[in-house]
Amino acid sequence: MAQWSAQRRIIRTIQQFQPQVIFCHHSLPNGWLVAHLPPAYRRPLFVLEHDYDEIADCYQLPHRRAAMQAVAERATQLMAVSTRMEKDLNALFPEASTATHYNGVDLPPPALASTPRPPELQAKQVILSCALFSERKGMPLLVQAFGAIAANYPNAVLRIIGGGPAEAKVRQTVERLNLRDRVQLLGKQPHERVRQEMAWADGFALVSWDEPFATVYLEAMAAGKPIICCRDGGICDVVKDGLQGYIVTPKDVKSAAQALDRLLTNPSQRQRMGQHAQHLITTTLTWDAQAQALINRFEQALAKL
Repeated sequence: MAQWSAQRRIIRTIQQFQPQVIFCHHSLPNGWLVAHLPPAYRRPLFVLEHDYDEIADCYQLPHRRAAMQAVAERATQLMAVSTRMEKDLNALFPEASTATHYNGVDLPPPALASTPRPPELQAKQVILSCALFSERKGMPLLVQAFGAIAANYPNAVLRIIGGGPAEAKVRQTVERLNLRDRVQLLGKQPHERVRQEMAWADGFALVSWDEPFATVYLEAMAAGKPIICCRDGGICDVVKDGLQGYIVTPKDVKSAAQALDRLLTNPSQRQRMGQHAQHLITTTLTWDAQAQALINRFEQALAKL
């Protein structure tokens, strides 16, 4: 159905723009549609995968695997946003050329850093989190971890931006632990508000598991903030424990609480980690840098034709 409805438009677009390379996010359906174009409209094809489950499901779903196999056979390169994801691609499609290509981020406007905190955040230690409230994002776990150490840091607050299916469970956890005055649920916010909250924060924590390469970590680091993340996430390809933040065990309240404790107890170390985090972004993980790396891949492929 997708091929029937979209192929003619794709062909018209190729006729109009005459691209030298075709680049797709996700093998299914985008890469599959391009792989099934008539030969006259084929070009070197690069596909970038963004989700662990979309690849891992191929182990249990033979039709899905067959569909991705068709893309793997046609693609010049299958790319993934983390090395863990690339390893899955290699295991499933050993004949394919694979690579890891990270996401990037825009640097925040300088005005955000110079905007003073609102009065209610003055003299506070602020931990920020931001995500869709799905089970995998681990928001109730983060609240539990904060609750475990909150009494040691009476001026610390956990501010959480987002909403979603697990919102009721998040609120129940806040109520059960009597953290209404310490955990501030800000709801869904526009992107610029999120970036401003990052500028105001002392650190960023998101203890989601199976996280491919969440751009929200990059945005926090670009704002000069140390992060807390789980060790099974793609962000661990580039972040070192104790240098740009702390890496914790997935689904482990104690591990997350220890990281929050370390982040809050040492302001000078926290500041140094934030500086290291920002340096990592500005030197290697801006969108400009990642776009140039992608262009280099395209040019290398074209040079072989």
